[in-house]
Amino acid sequence: MSEAAPDPARNAESDDIIGMVDAVLARHPAQDPGSRKAIHMLAIGLVRVVDLAGGELASLKREVAGLKARLKEAEQRRGITYRGVWKAGDFYAAGHVVTHEGSGWHANSETKSRPGQDRSWTLMVKRGRDGRK
Repeated sequence: MSEAAPDPARNAESDDIIGMVDAVLARHPAQDPGSRKAIHMLAIGLVRVVDLAGGELASLKREVAGLKARLKEAEQRRGITYRGVWKAGDFYAAGHVVTHEGSGWHANSETKSRPGQDRSWTLMVKRGRDGRK
């Protein structure tokens, strides 16, 4: 006699539900076969709900794992890169820092614009007064 292949949709929670229903039916046998069938159909419905919830949980676990990987990558990136004095025509990426007219500027996004000209730059350190000699 060959054994049936396990149902891939079944899981431990599904088996627990079927086991509980079987135990209840064994202790309280229904007088009418229709009641037993109704209880059995209810158990199958519960198993399907549990299996669907398990699939949704697996999907959420995969999504969280992906987000954790992205967070780890972001945490390992260098925060800023000093590029020296700003030069017209040079390309600057988000995170680049330059000096321009004595002030320090941070690039918020990719840009070729002059610091202070648009929102692609943020002033980090404002130029101070020249000191006395």
